[in-house]
Amino acid sequence: MSKLSQMWLVRIKNINSNNKNILHNTHNVFIIEKSAQVKIVEHFVSSGNSAKSFNNALTEIAVAENAIAEHYKIQDEKENGNLVSTTQIQQNKQSVFTTNTITLSGSFVRNNLN
Repeated sequence: MSKLSQMWLVRIKNINSNNKNILHNTHNVFIIEKSAQVKIVEHFVSSGNSAKSFNNALTEIAVAENAIAEHYKIQDEKENGNLVSTTQIQQNKQSVFTTNTITLSGSFVRNNLN
């Protein structure tokens, strides 16, 4: 393995503070280039208001040769928040990918990892 570059941090915070029922559709694409290192943190949070929310989230991560990607998902949707989340991974040779999901709350939470 060649010498790896500096570790980058990418943080995405999806905040629902709406007073009306709402549907969110998000699509994130990350292309991690050869020998790169990245830490991706996705945070889904609702403010706890009385409105219902539904998050339909898709995250695609492509990890090139010799690259390292760490993925963290924090889910805190409160009692009126619903989340269906899909994470799609494509890895090349000698790449490393790890993912961790922390679910703190939510009315309905579903995670798909492909």
